Amino acid sequence: MTQGKVIPNQSPGTQSEREDMNDQMQTASAVDPWMQVEDACATALSLSQQVRHHVDEGVDANDLVPLLHQQRDAVTELQSALGSLVALPHPGQTQRRDQLGKQLRELLQLHDTSVDCLSSRGVRLSGLQRRIR
Repeated sequence: MTQGKVIPNQSPGTQSEREDMNDQMQTASAVDPWMQVEDACATALSLSQQVRHHVDEGVDANDLVPLLHQQRDAVTELQSALGSLVALPHPGQTQRRDQLGKQLRELLQLHDTSVDCLSSRGVRLSGLQRRIR
């Protein structure tokens, strides 16, 4: 027994079983519109947190551009996933809806504070504006 030891890069099952599991998770995401939205929101939120961290650290605006493009793409994916979701009935999804709403509010707050901070540093943002409330 390897008690107390961590064996790196090993997980249960064969490589084929792990690939099958990954394929099943991706298929589930493609089939379940809630999962698509949750995944897209998590990605957008993570990228927004990275942007905010870099902004707080004073990273040069030119170095932020690739991350801002990734963030834009993630938000576009989120918008698309939300568009698919709203067309469907949602019985019994109150908890998921409330959690998603919380994440979306956090995403919008991160967006606003990042835009404010970049603007205060004199960074001109084309196409990226603070939301109107």
